[in-house]
Amino acid sequence: MRRAEASTSWQVAIPRGVAGLPGPSTAKCAEIYTLCKDDLAEAIGTLPRAYMSRVDAALGIALALPLSGESS
Repeated sequence: MRRAEASTSWQVAIPRGVAGLPGPSTAKCAEIYTLCKDDLAEAIGTLPRAYMSRVDAALGIALALPLSGESS
C-alpha cells in the first residue's frame, strides 16, 4: 500500500486530481497546526463536499468530539 493510500480513522486519502492536486495526498487530521493566512500561497482548489465530510469526521475522531446528536 502506498503512503498516500494508507488510511486510519484520522486520515483521509485524497487521490491525484481531486481539487486540482497534482499527486495523491493525505489529510492528516491528527496533525493540526495554526498557520498565518498571509504565509500561504494561492489556493489550488477546494475539496468536494464528500471529501470535506470525511475530513470533518476524521477531525472529530482526532479531537475526541462527540458525534452529531450525542450529548457530552
